[in-house]
Amino acid sequence: MLSIENSLGDLAFSWQVSQEQIPDIFKASVFNAVKRCFEINGSLDGFASSGLLVRILDGEFHEADSNEGSFMIATFMAISNALASRNA
Repeated sequence: MLSIENSLGDLAFSWQVSQEQIPDIFKASVFNAVKRCFEINGSLDGFASSGLLVRILDGEFHEADSNEGSFMIATFMAISNALASRNA
């Protein structure tokens, strides 16, 4: 789960999860997924990648199932959900 907010400066992340929820090794996958969304679309729902704060609010690591691809997919889904809830 994540939230997207306008902010000053460059693209920034606030990791409000523990190392057990999202190990450091997968944080790059989350970051890259967010950047990819903006590379594809230029902007998302009026947000540009600069001046954006992404707050990572929840996540879950699974010893057997977690990999870079699964964290990227989960991030794409979380972005979609965050934007949908803003427009609801």
